Amino acid sequence: MPQSDYLTLLGLAMRAGKVAYGDESVKEAFYTSHVALILLSSDAGNRTAESFKRLAAKHGVRLLTLPETKQDLGHAIGKGLCAVAAVTNKGFAESIAAKAENHIGGVRI
Repeated sequence: MPQSDYLTLLGLAMRAGKVAYGDESVKEAFYTSHVALILLSSDAGNRTAESFKRLAAKHGVRLLTLPETKQDLGHAIGKGLCAVAAVTNKGFAESIAAKAENHIGGVRI
């Protein structure tokens, strides 16, 4: 199955150094970078999902739960399994969110 446009764009953002991934790195990015978007895999654990939903709400950051799995999200950024990723560039974040919403027909928060 071909990779979606938003995951391709996420891969570009990763190569540009504008993505944090994994629980600890994403949490750290809130204090060291400007987090513009959080992406959760569809199979992220309940504790992980709830933790990042609270963090996103606290900081006013958009969070998208994608239909892709941890394996798909990890593959998009050139890593192994990835349940959560944060985009730290506003331009990339807006483009990824727009493409994701277009692709999946809305978002789950």
